[in-house]
Amino acid sequence: MTLSGGTLTFGAGSALAVPGVTMTGGTLVFDTGSAVTLASLSMSGATLSGTSSVTVTGAFAVTNTSNQSSELAALASLTTQGTSTVNLAGNAYLGIDGGTSWTNQGTLTVQGSARLYFGYGSSYNGTNTFTNAAGAVLNLSTTYSNPLDHYGGIGVIVNAGTINLTAAGTYTITNGNSFSNTGTLSLADAAITLAYNANFTNQGTLDIGAGAKFNVGGTFANAAGATLRIDLNNATTYGVLAATGASTP
Repeated sequence: MTLSGGTLTFGAGSALAVPGVTMTGGTLVFDTGSAVTLASLSMSGATLSGTSSVTVTGAFAVTNTSNQSSELAALASLTTQGTSTVNLAGNAYLGIDGGTSWTNQGTLTVQGSARLYFGYGSSYNGTNTFTNAAGAVLNLSTTYSNPLDHYGGIGVIVNAGTINLTAAGTYTITNGNSFSNTGTLSLADAAITLAYNANFTNQGTLDIGAGAKFNVGGTFANAAGATLRIDLNNATTYGVLAATGASTP
């Protein structure tokens, strides 16, 4: 199924047998009263919304051809199980807005100059949650400095899988987003600086590669059973953990 503009709504009682959806514009609304499963989903300058729980079992791709952005707007839940990419050029983003919940159960890569923008879209509010599930992978290889950005409402980022930062640069998990880690947060052996301007308790594995730095704008604690790994290559190339408040390693 292809949608290039306008609004297409599937209401209660709709019978759906959709192998895949391609959106080059417009708004797709699932209000079916039951769960919806899609074999694949691609979005470019498009909006996905609705009260249904939507699961994408295969590829999920968000792209653009100029400066187009896409949005998950007041979507009850989205679960992506396959290979997902958010690959955008310009100042574009994937908005997560209006009380949307997104769970990644596969491998998601945010690249190009893309960002996930919490609370930005048609309503600028709600509690908007992204969960990287156990066994899942989030690769942040974008060049954008705030890959997990925030505008309005409440942003909640839960990592139970693995988050990899691979591209050299300075990045921030923007204020307004809470971040918890029971999985693995890994900063590669590169000139990477990641800032989180709030108290942070590591409950999983925190791996700071040689040459990388994790700045915590508050207190830092390593919970019982958690792992803190700071890599060392030589006397001048090593990982750094810096906290403005008290630290309990």
